[in-house]
Amino acid sequence: MEIFRIVKNIRANCFFLFLLAFFSLFSVSCNYGFYPALFNEESVESRASSIDLLDEEFFPDVSAFSSPKKYSFVVMTDVHIENALHDVDTEGFLFWFEKQMQDEDVSKRPLFALSLGDNADGGHESEYKAFNEFAESMRAIAKEAGVPSFRLYSTIGNHDVYNNGWENFREIVFPYKSAYRFAEKNSDGNGFSYYVLDSANGTLGEAQRKALKSAFESDPNPKLVFTHYPIYAGGITVYIMQDTMERNLLLTLFTNNNVVRSFEGHAHRAISFEYGSWGEDVSPAFGFDDECRLVTVDSENLTVTSSIIDF
Repeated sequence: MEIFRIVKNIRANCFFLFLLAFFSLFSVSCNYGFYPALFNEESVESRASSIDLLDEEFFPDVSAFSSPKKYSFVVMTDVHIENALHDVDTEGFLFWFEKQMQDEDVSKRPLFALSLGDNADGGHESEYKAFNEFAESMRAIAKEAGVPSFRLYSTIGNHDVYNNGWENFREIVFPYKSAYRFAEKNSDGNGFSYYVLDSANGTLGEAQRKALKSAFESDPNPKLVFTHYPIYAGGITVYIMQDTMERNLLLTLFTNNNVVRSFEGHAHRAISFEYGSWGEDVSPAFGFDDECRLVTVDSENLTVTSSIIDF
């Protein structure tokens, strides 16, 4: 009987320790709540109705592209604003951004910025409002530097859908969609098309893949693609889209439809890969690494280059 009592106590203590570890996890990362632990995020298919890859007129500020044949923009990812365990250095970035907007080479002054998701840390309304305040600070600096149409575009990441965060995202974060397209408007009709995709669940989903294929096939322009999850990243096995069939379809689709480069986040590291006709750039985490990318596009020569910026 004594042995049974000891075993029973051990089981009880193990269960207690499990509960203690479980609740400790959420006490130090309370921004996440219990939602992600249940793996019950909204699916990308449920957001499909917000996806419109054919509506170029959705962006009223595309006239900002009309003047230069060479221009730059900022790519940031994994801002994780209001993270409970790490101070996000928005002030350091804004100090760099203000200096960059005064660069003697006008083509290096960013016309816009694009965030690749995980803007929020736990999908909360307060986090998205803080993200918007950060975006407004960028707009004020750009306006002072002569770029009144400056916008911080965004897509959605896995942290953005925690705690039913999609509802907050589409109400608060410009452009209030999870996937969309916009394009340069040069006088000669040439220029890049930009495709911002929803990969917050680690997949594009069937509806979005079909929409992307249709949009690509009707668009002869060279293309830049932006996602939160890396599509392949040289095959690093983790932090990428896990469906091998989907990855193969996308790699083929990009190769056959004049994609020049894709920009991706989520992995919290800076890595680049070349696949012959196009390349893939994964960016470090803005909120943890204090880094972003400055991307420069030459519409005349159809080239795209980028560099990692420390701030």
